[in-house]
Amino acid sequence: WRGTPNTSLLFVNFYMVEKTDLQKLLGVVDESLKDEEACDIWRNQDSWHIRSWRLYPRAQVHILETVDGRVIYMFVDVSYPLSAATLEHMLKHGLEVPKLLVGGDLTMAEQLVSFIKAALLNAQSAVSSM
Repeated sequence: WRGTPNTSLLFVNFYMVEKTDLQKLLGVVDESLKDEEACDIWRNQDSWHIRSWRLYPRAQVHILETVDGRVIYMFVDVSYPLSAATLEHMLKHGLEVPKLLVGGDLTMAEQLVSFIKAALLNAQSAVSSM
């Protein structure tokens, strides 16, 4: 996998960062963005073409990178407004996990995939009931 130099460095750092530090960073980013700007990323997600979907178990973060260079960082235990199409693309692409994933980290990966599958079923049933 080849990302930009900045995203590659950031990916390496996720192995060394604790979740609480990432949550503090998320709080700072949230405060710096206006609500409208923060929502813009989710509005155009049907046009996303996924390059990678990776899990960083120590930080409890999963990351989507799109072909056009967009990088979306998401906490494992937080629900995000992902469309049915995006959820399908994620599952079709497959979750990339570290090679030495064992025990609780492996369970985290399995739970994340199960959560995404359940979210897809919910999104599909919401659309069909309209």
